[in-house]
Amino acid sequence: MSSRNIVMGRVVAPYGIKGWVKIQPFSALPDALLDHPVWHLERKPFAKSSPSAATSSEQKTLSLAQGRQHGAHLIVSFSEISTREDAENLVGMSVVVDRDTLPAPDPGEFYCVDLIGMTVVNRENLVLGRIASIQSYGAQPILHVAPNGDHQDAARQAPCLIPFVAQYIDRVFLEEKRVYVDFDPNWNL
Repeated sequence: MSSRNIVMGRVVAPYGIKGWVKIQPFSALPDALLDHPVWHLERKPFAKSSPSAATSSEQKTLSLAQGRQHGAHLIVSFSEISTREDAENLVGMSVVVDRDTLPAPDPGEFYCVDLIGMTVVNRENLVLGRIASIQSYGAQPILHVAPNGDHQDAARQAPCLIPFVAQYIDRVFLEEKRVYVDFDPNWNL
């Protein structure tokens, strides 16, 4: 796997008694994961808050045996998983895909992961920082813009959370590695 892994889904529950699992896909095309014959699952450790908290990540590489779309979810089986108990051990793991294995986006389109690291500039030509991560909580992706330390105003040292919707995003320039926004960083205060 490369360092540009993209989380494409999450194992949410076992399905039946023969080792199948239910996957919540994080893609506009939910069944796109079924095109990948090998799946990489990972579980990141929680921040160490107690002695019993997990301290190392867990990774599994599994071969897709069968799969189908089931409403908004996917139902899949892996060659290596044959019991409900084994399937239960996968619950909560993320399905990750190497960015380089995804098809090239159409002109004018991009993968959200391609925005990470880009500079964010508002209409007043103020550099707000760089996109540190993109989170999705259901309605739309949220850009987490970390300040880059170039600001004179202490109030602008806080991270910005910018919804990725037309109301706030003016333009994305992949070549320039810049995202232009209609956003005042003081709105987050």
